[in-house]
This record gives sequence, structure tokens and C-alpha cells, in this order.
Amino acid sequence: MMKTPRNLFTGFLLLFCATLFAQEAKVHGFVNDPDGRPLEFANIAIKGTTSGTSTSADGSYTLVIPAGKDVILVFSSVGFSADSVRLNLKKGENKLVNRQLKLSSTQLSTIEVKDQQLRTNTFSRLDPKAISYIPTINASVEDLIKTMPGVSSRNELSSQYSVRGGNFDENLVFVNDIEIYRPYLVRAGQQEGQSFLNPDLVSGISFSAGGFDAKYGDKMSSVLDIKYKKPSQFAASFEASLLGATAHVEGKITRKLAYLLGVRYKTNTYLLKSLDTKGNYKPRFFDVQGMLYYDFSSKWELSVFGSYTANQFKLIPQSQTTTFGSDAVTAYQVKIYFDGQENDRYDNWLTSATLTFKPNDHLRLKLMGSAYQTHEAQTYDISGEGKNPPQGDFFISDVLKAWGGMSTNKGDAFLQNTWTFKNEKNDIGLTAGARFIYSDYNNQFLFNPRINFSFKPHWKKEMVFRVSGGVYSQPPTFREMTDLRGLIVPGLKAQTSYQAVAGSDLYFSMWHRPFKLVAEVYYKYIQDLIPYEVDNLRIRYYGTNDAHGYAGGIDFRINGEFVKGAESWASLSLMRTEEYFEGKWVPRPTDQRFNLAIFFQDYIPGFPTWKVAITLVYGTGLPYGAPDSPRYLQTFRMPPYRRVDLGLSKQLIGEYTHFSGKNPLRAFKSLWIGLDVFNLFDFANTVSYQWITDVQGRQYNVPNYLTPRLFNLKLVAAF
Repeated sequence: MMKTPRNLFTGFLLLFCATLFAQEAKVHGFVNDPDGRPLEFANIAIKGTTSGTSTSADGSYTLVIPAGKDVILVFSSVGFSADSVRLNLKKGENKLVNRQLKLSSTQLSTIEVKDQQLRTNTFSRLDPKAISYIPTINASVEDLIKTMPGVSSRNELSSQYSVRGGNFDENLVFVNDIEIYRPYLVRAGQQEGQSFLNPDLVSGISFSAGGFDAKYGDKMSSVLDIKYKKPSQFAASFEASLLGATAHVEGKITRKLAYLLGVRYKTNTYLLKSLDTKGNYKPRFFDVQGMLYYDFSSKWELSVFGSYTANQFKLIPQSQTTTFGSDAVTAYQVKIYFDGQENDRYDNWLTSATLTFKPNDHLRLKLMGSAYQTHEAQTYDISGEGKNPPQGDFFISDVLKAWGGMSTNKGDAFLQNTWTFKNEKNDIGLTAGARFIYSDYNNQFLFNPRINFSFKPHWKKEMVFRVSGGVYSQPPTFREMTDLRGLIVPGLKAQTSYQAVAGSDLYFSMWHRPFKLVAEVYYKYIQDLIPYEVDNLRIRYYGTNDAHGYAGGIDFRINGEFVKGAESWASLSLMRTEEYFEGKWVPRPTDQRFNLAIFFQDYIPGFPTWKVAITLVYGTGLPYGAPDSPRYLQTFRMPPYRRVDLGLSKQLIGEYTHFSGKNPLRAFKSLWIGLDVFNLFDFANTVSYQWITDVQGRQYNVPNYLTPRLFNLKLVAAF
């Protein structure tokens, strides 16, 4: 029988161990799970060393150990509690040692929640620990969200994403129930820097792609609900890489007072130097976030949150060389020489306070207040001219001058309740509510009823069926109020989406491990649309309400432990969105028909301290057109977005290491070193186009490419 690669690897490891210890003694046996089934790839390690082996398909193992000395063998498998045995064997002795590993408490808890919870909402919960392993440029919460069904993104430099045909401005983001706002003036991913959300501080991630409850505010597409930690003991972490550094600390000052603090610094000069536009890049992105919790009693709690962000982006461009075209006849190369510079600064302050009253286990009342201030400035003084020998001189010009100001007020409130009904045959959940909105910008009062129904029959195969829907209005903000010329338009109505979502969750087992398959079909009709164009991250609104449209599609997601103890998932989305504008049906700028995203984790056989993670994203092209052209002509399609990122990490300090009491390395809870390979297959992805007109009046759409294949080294420590 041909050996599998894992068996070959195990054999090599055994040979190495035999040579090392001169076959002085042997240990052999079987490792099983609580039901007596063999555990394949369980690890048997000699504590305090890097020597060990792993079990074969029948749970058997053989390990050579030194004779005449005390040896501690550690038996472990991801998802099971570790076990150990102390041995002292004579030379040439061959001892039988069998072990039955117990499921870890964490694993049992996870299964229990999945098996018993009746989902009465449209939210999916993600494990924040996955952020540490996901091999993406930003390694952010949003990078996890981009792998969810219904979510698409074509820019790895940005934390922005589109959900079921909506744009970046249609997504709600909350941190501990406080709404977070995206920057107003950022035009490209390289300017944005890093996400507001600090992964080191996150304890919970919930995401809904539509059909969410009335308690969530005034956007049409999605909700990302983030919970920051409430520390119970001291912990700290540190990470450094070629892209920057992060650090966090948490703990309790007194029994009633807890703190949480995180600092991040990022500079993506290394990434930007790989782009077609060459020059002197000086990006600097810094932020600090902190929380204080004070428990007056078991019923009263006060939390205070503060955040300061200072992002600066400087560029003195020199030249840009871009090759484009599909064949020898239509292949071009454009070289542009620049003068001038770009100097951008984005400073943001956010502070909030929340007073929570819990009179009993069934009621929680919160009084919240927050203040947000932003100061954003962009200064451009860049001119460019090019030379393309076959076509003559090229010129670029884009001039826009505008001034405006406006003060508006908006008030909103909601009512919501949840009912649960259970009997011998099924469980039923019903959540109903309404949201009330008033804006003095347009003197518009809005009523948004919403409902969510869940049905869980008591079948042998566990399933949950859901139907949700309602009205979702989005009053205009500064961006929607501003037209293509940069002027503020008064009196625009709120865009309103009427949504219906139907879905099902199927829970099942493979390889004795839990899995979940989710399917959702949805349809959205949108009235009083404000048409827009997208250029990289910049959304340019037309300043009118003279369009209506729709979005419809189906989403699938399967997740589970394809490798024991390491959750992975795959998402597939089919979607179409169009709008009726200027007398014609045209695809909306976010009309991405097909999207596939995969996040997969694995361990190297026999080496549990080595971990591999892969993200794969494929999305069909978005529509675009020449600047200032009618919308019905903006139906060209960008090339597909294709990207594979690979991450390889090695645990240097953790459960498999042992230090003496005086060794300073005992201070580390864990220590990892990692290598990321971004854009593994070096795909040239297009994020936008520059339109250049030659002296004969012919236009050329010159693509702006995203990052090529790059490498990143990082060190991650936890205390």
C-alpha cells in the first residue's frame, strides 16, 4: 500500500528520533477518543524537547526515548485536553502506553451552543482568534467579514466592503453599541491605513448581511457588531512585522475597576513601493484606544471608551509605468512623469460613556452618550505628462473647486420584542419591532417596521428555518448630499430598501466533528435611490433621488473543523443588482455577479506547533465607464478579482515548551513567528482606471493595479 505524505513524514521523524537516542528505549501504544475511536494525527511529544511523533490512521504510535532518565510524554490533539505520563525506562525496554484523550472544555461548550441555540436573528458569529492567523495585509476584523457570504471587496489595502449590492456607505459598524463612522475624504486604499477596529481588544464578532432587527440603525445593507473585552485578569500582547507594530495590555486595578488599552502603528511603505506609481511614499498610521470599566454593584456598571487616530499619507510621485492590453495588437505601455506632491491627514477623536443597569437577569437598561470629531485634509499639487511612442502625447487633467457647509439634526427611536414558543415538536422564535426616524435636513419622518421569524423542528437532523424582512431607510449624510461638482444639495429624501430574506441552517457531523451549512435567498427593492459612481474608495453621488432599483441573490456558507481544532469555511454568492436611471435599466456599480471566498487552516502532521492558513477570493468584474459619460454607457466590466494569500506560522513558546523557574522566557504565554505570502500567484488585480486622451481625441483606460506578490515576516507574543 502506498504511504500517504503524512505517514511518510511520520516515518522520517521516527528515523530521526531513533538516530538521536541510539534506540535506547521505546514506547508504543494507541491513542483513542472518549468513544474508543482511534485518533489519527494525535501528537506525542517529549516535554522540554522538540522530539515527538504522531499517530497513524489506527491511532497507533511508536517513539524512541532516552533510557535511564525521567521523561515526560505529552499526548495531545487539537480539540482534546492534553494528557501526560512520566517514564523512566531501562536500555532496550519497549513499553506499552495507551491513552484516551478527553474532549476539551472549550470544544464541549462550542458544541453545546450550536446544538441548543434557536437562531432568532440573521447574525453570524465569528471567532476573533481567527484574525491572528488570517494571512491578509491588514489582518483586521474586516478581512474576516470579506470572506462571509454576500460580502465582496476588490481592494486588499482597504477595510471597506460591499454587501449584497450595497456600497461602502451602507454598512453599520458598532463597538460596544457605539456607532463607528468611516472616513469621509479617503479616496484610495493606500490612504486609509488601518481599520478603526483593534483586533487585540475584540472579544466578540457578530455580522448580518441583511434583514437585521429594528434596534440597529439607519443603513440599508449590513451590521457589524463588535464587542470589546471586559478583562478579568492581566494579559498583554505584542506584534511586530514589516508593516508595523501593535501592543495591548488589559487587567484589573481593583476588584471593581478594569482597564483595556491598545496601541497600533502601521506604515505600508513596503507595499506601496511595489505599485506602478513610483515615488517617495511616507505613510504613517497611528491610533490608541482604551476602555475603563467600573462596577458600582452587581446591578450598576459604567464603561468609558476613548479613541484617537492620527493618519498621515505623503507622496511625492516621480513616474508611473503601466502595461495594459490583451494581445500584441492592443498592448500598450504608458509612462507618466509627475511633478508636485500629495499631503493628506486624517485625525479622528471618539469618546463614549455607557451606564448599564441590570435589575434582574431578564432586563438590561443602558444610557449611552458619544462624541465624534474628525479633521480631514487632502492637499494635491500633482501634474503629469506622458509619452507613448505609437500614439503621441498624453495629457491628464481633472479640476474641481467647491465650497459648502450644512448643519443637520436627526433623531431616531425603536421598539422591539422577542417571543419564544417551545413544544414537543418544534421551537419557534419571533422578533418584531419598528424604527422611527426624523431628519430636519429634509423634514422627513420615516417608519421602518421589521420582523424576524425562526422555526426549528425537532428532527433527527438539526435544522433552523428563518424568514425576515422589513423597511430599511438611510437618511442622507454629507457624502450623499454632495453632488458630482462637490456642491451640497438640499432636501434629498432618504434612500429606502424593502427587504425579504429566507434562509436555513443545517447542523451535521463529518469525521466526528460538527459542521454547519447556511443558505439564504434575498430580494431588495430600493426607492429614492441616489445614483453614484465608484472610483477606488471614493463614491461620487449624483445628488438626485431620480432612480429606483433592486438587488437579489443567494448565498451559501459551510464552516467547521475540516482539520480538528481549526475552523475553516467557504462562502459562495450569486447576486444581481440594477437600477432604473435616465430611462434605462443599468447595472449598479456594485453589480458583482459571482463571488467565492475560502478561509482554510491546517497543522503540519507531527508538528503541532506549525500552522498553515490560506485565504482565497475570486469575484467577477464590476461595471465601469468613462468619466462624465452617461450611466447607460458605463457597462464595461473590470477583470475578475483573484487573490490567494498564504500564511505559515511556528509556535516557539506554548504548551509544548517547558522552562525552569529562573528562565525569563517563562513570562511568555505564547510566542509565534510567521511568514505571510501575499498574492501568492502574483495576479494583477485592477482597482480603478485612469482615462487618458491623446492629441487625436482617443481615450485609453489605463488600469491602476493593486499589490503584486509580497512577503511579510511577523513576531507575535502573548503574556
